Amino acid sequence: MNAVAPRTATLILLCGSIVVSLSLGIRHTFGLFMQPMTMDLAWSREAFSFAIALQNLMWGAGGPVTGWLADRFGAGKVVFGGGLLYAAGVGLMAISSTPFMFTLSAGVLVGLGLSATTFSVIYGAVGRAVAPDKRAMSLAVVGAAGSFGQFLLVPSGQYLIGDMGWFAALMGLTVAAGLIVPLALGTAEREHA
Repeated sequence: MNAVAPRTATLILLCGSIVVSLSLGIRHTFGLFMQPMTMDLAWSREAFSFAIALQNLMWGAGGPVTGWLADRFGAGKVVFGGGLLYAAGVGLMAISSTPFMFTLSAGVLVGLGLSATTFSVIYGAVGRAVAPDKRAMSLAVVGAAGSFGQFLLVPSGQYLIGDMGWFAALMGLTVAAGLIVPLALGTAEREHA
């Protein structure tokens, strides 16, 4: 097995941590949107909740597949595609005119995006990149980054909803999800002999 250069390992750890932070942080804001969206769009709570439940199922079911794809084709490519799906899903959440469209965007697209931008892909990339004696600490840093994203983005999401409304808040989160796409370049594993 080839060793990964320390500079590359640090870049993978840094970019992977930011990706997980954004991905989980955005995902944990979605509950804040239920009341304003269902009231404005005259949807039931059940319709909104079904989409988020499907998101969780897609995230969980997609994890082994995206992990395998990352092992086969590289984490950078999977995170890149996942970032595109995630940003598209969040953006389409904002313009969904029916519960069915919301289910496709928030449930299917965001769920698949999550599976490609969280632990199943990032842990693998970081685990392969860092030296064995630093692996546990590096994986802990990624996990902590996911928690930090929730800590940072949930209050930010609440502020945006209160200050600008749910539509503008979702547009802001779409931009944040879009940041995952260029960060994918930093999660690409480059091996050296």
